[in-house]
Amino acid sequence: MNTSRRVVARFRSPAAPYTMTRNAALLALVALLAAGLLLGGCKPPKKGTAALPERPTYVREATEQDAGAADGGATSATSAAESGTAPAPNQSGANEPGANEPGAPDLVVTPDSMAAARQEQDGNAAQPTPEQTPQGRASGPVGELVELSDGTSIEAPTRPQDQFAFAMALLQGADGQPDPARAATWLEKSAAQDFGPAQDVLARMYLDGAGVRKDEAKAFSLAMSAAGQDIVNAQALVGVLYTYGRGTRRDFMQGEKWLSLAAERGHPQACDLLAEYHRKGLAGPENQKEAFRWTERAAALGVVRARFWLGVHYRYGMGTKRDDAKALHLLQEAADAGNPDAMGLVAEMFYRGQGAEPDLASSVRYFQMGEKAGDQHSLLNLGILHHEGNGVPKDFVRSLQLFGQCAEGGHPRCMTLLGSMLAEGEGTTADVVTAHSWLTRAVLFGDGDAAPVAAEVQQRMTPDQLVHSKNIAAQWMQAHPQFQPAAPGLPDPQPMPQSMPQPAPQAAPGDATGTAGKAARPAN
Repeated sequence: MNTSRRVVARFRSPAAPYTMTRNAALLALVALLAAGLLLGGCKPPKKGTAALPERPTYVREATEQDAGAADGGATSATSAAESGTAPAPNQSGANEPGANEPGAPDLVVTPDSMAAARQEQDGNAAQPTPEQTPQGRASGPVGELVELSDGTSIEAPTRPQDQFAFAMALLQGADGQPDPARAATWLEKSAAQDFGPAQDVLARMYLDGAGVRKDEAKAFSLAMSAAGQDIVNAQALVGVLYTYGRGTRRDFMQGEKWLSLAAERGHPQACDLLAEYHRKGLAGPENQKEAFRWTERAAALGVVRARFWLGVHYRYGMGTKRDDAKALHLLQEAADAGNPDAMGLVAEMFYRGQGAEPDLASSVRYFQMGEKAGDQHSLLNLGILHHEGNGVPKDFVRSLQLFGQCAEGGHPRCMTLLGSMLAEGEGTTADVVTAHSWLTRAVLFGDGDAAPVAAEVQQRMTPDQLVHSKNIAAQWMQAHPQFQPAAPGLPDPQPMPQSMPQPAPQAAPGDATGTAGKAARPAN
């Protein structure tokens, strides 16, 4: 044994597991060489534009809750995609009746952020050079591509969460201008996979015909499917649709059921509409305590009109202890914000000194604000002030104009006052036919003071005049079906204090002289 062999033998392991044959060693060497050639010759697949990441990145933008809204509760896109919680629509409100526009949610997915997220997922993978991959083209196998407005493309999303996120980006205008029609296409794909948030948003689009052909029945079907997945916005929407009979039959019992589910989870507009249910007894007996409770909660959640109704509850002691000071504060806040009904109530409270010292100047100012806003109670009371010359110049012509405008709006007491002035020729030439026709309408609308005045005027009429008067009244009633008595009535889209004790006739600043003065007396 030569020297080299002795050195090798000294350091050889004493117990080798096995000994390779010469042929086996050669085969192993060949395999290693082949593998090296293959690996060395492979390059990373060429990539075109970035695909949607497995979990899209979102940029949140704060939006205002009320407006309308709807609808309530902004959510991040990640939680929306994983938990099935829909982003709140923008509310008027929406879910307020009718009020239910499919406003863009408070999240945006931008193509750039998608690409960045995808590159992060790729890690340290080698990136193709511009020479290797032309912009906007994919040389490797990719799925369907979606072309963007800048000429680039992204891989079409296939997961319902990603389709929903992409649709929201299109609604927000992340690819240029908002594109509801294109967004609806992706929402349809997501909704077809039974993704609740997409069904919720798509339902609102079908309800209003935004980006799709208006289809209230389909809107109801989509909303019901989303509501069944415990999506609070959809539950509120289903309650609204049942309340107003849009896309389905009107069913107050079902409306209360779905609104209660959403309200219990803190949906602002659902709380507000549920209060209307209890206030007007739509699904059962009136319950002013429950109405007050839900009104108070809706106000705490930021519903502006709920603060008006809270003032009404305090003003008349509905479901709570009467508190004129609180009522005046809340109602004046609503009036200054532009609520016409609040203007008339604040004016009455200042006139009577309720919640503050009597203030005729402030009373007139708020009545005049209400007149400009079209508030019927303000028209009525301002007309009485002008008839009496109380705080304003005495002016029968102006008074007659105000009563006429109010009567055309369907107010029974204004019909009585207008008929009385026409019969007596106050501010105009006496006209018993027109006067009697208005008094007839006032009787039909339930003003108890109108019947004796109508009987008195009728004694001065010929049979032909009486027939003519009744024909005028009948034609007007046919032309104004919106004023026909209905029970139970729907909650009003705008706050109209019709279910509370009616104060406007009683709020007349005082009794005017003559027949009009008799009609203006409180009818308690």
